[in-house]
Amino acid sequence: MVSDDPLMIYINGFLSPYEIDYLMDMAQEKVYYNRTASRAFVVPNPDPVGQCITARAEKISGFLPWAIFEELQVVRYTPGERHDMHKDNMDRPFPHEGIGDRCNRLLSFFVYIGDQCEGGETYFPHQLAAPDDSDTAKFGRTTKNSSRGLVVRPVAGNGLFWINLKKDWTTDERLKHASLPVTKGVKYGMNILGEGCY
Repeated sequence: MVSDDPLMIYINGFLSPYEIDYLMDMAQEKVYYNRTASRAFVVPNPDPVGQCITARAEKISGFLPWAIFEELQVVRYTPGERHDMHKDNMDRPFPHEGIGDRCNRLLSFFVYIGDQCEGGETYFPHQLAAPDDSDTAKFGRTTKNSSRGLVVRPVAGNGLFWINLKKDWTTDERLKHASLPVTKGVKYGMNILGEGCY
């Protein structure tokens, strides 16, 4: 567990080696669309590997039975590309046909598919920094003596899970985050977003 308030969990081995290879093969063939200085594509539905990954995400978030998962989104960052500070949920609730009138992105997973890069960390400036004795292959710091700013390094197959909204369904501003620029190589990741309605 990275944090219990707000809830953030680091997951080792979220993707199997087969799933990583499958997604990387798919990533090489896809046409990407622009997305804040990165490129992205959606895993087609139904896709058996995509369904398996979504089912795993559903099990991890099992205490949130109302979560409706969006299509899996694979992102690619090349040198110099980044995703500026943002939140995953929407500013205003939206209707979800047949489910409810007030829905939003309740939870997020970001899973690293490819880690053949330098830079490209996921940065949460409002979270506590990783402890000095944390695994430096997985976590870093923005500055040596900083107590704030969680920096999560790309490790293929591993991921991070968090809840975007507070109990009153408002944005938890502490979960704003950015993808720092890739300095060398290519970073591949996957967004798994779960909506909830109230």
